[in-house]
Amino acid sequence: MAAASQGFDEAHGLPHSLRVACTSLQLAKMEGYERRDLVVAAALLHDIGRGVEDEAGAHHAWLAAMLAEQLLSPYMDADDIEAVAAAVLEHSYSYAKREATRPSSILSCIISDADKLDAIGAVGVARAILHGHMKGRSLADTVVHYRDKLARLDRHLCLDSSRRMAEERLGLLHRFFEELEKELAAVEVDAKALLRAVTRRLGENLRP
Repeated sequence: MAAASQGFDEAHGLPHSLRVACTSLQLAKMEGYERRDLVVAAALLHDIGRGVEDEAGAHHAWLAAMLAEQLLSPYMDADDIEAVAAAVLEHSYSYAKREATRPSSILSCIISDADKLDAIGAVGVARAILHGHMKGRSLADTVVHYRDKLARLDRHLCLDSSRRMAEERLGLLHRFFEELEKELAAVEVDAKALLRAVTRRLGENLRP
């Protein structure tokens, strides 16, 4: 119920959280971390604060951590809830950058890395385009977003297993955006000249 309330946005909704949960379980297995229940809980709840972020005026990671504590209180003991809430709080690239924090546990590393892995590779490309469209970004703006954030996400991965998983995905991400930037640059000059010519011709036709 809590996970479904995120909606079905591929970038940050339930489909994203399910992918993060599956990747988190893979990382947990590779790292020998056996608390699958905590992994699944943290992964499914890590973005639950996004829907109320603007209204609440607080970062979604902080809101999600607070909501996770409330939602899990009937089902887990206090120590497990604290671990999940910390992983939820510490997953976010933007929150960590703002607060100068790093994941503080293996669970936090797993969730943080799985979230970042979902932002690179083929899924990462699709998410960037979809989310850019939702935010009103142009393709050129999405390329800037790639350069400023997506291209650097691997520097923030905690685990060696995550870095190994990232290698192939990053290659695809880089190739796509490098080609997109090249194609956009190739037509930019001609497109501006065309617009000037059309505007000039329209102006001439409108003269009395």
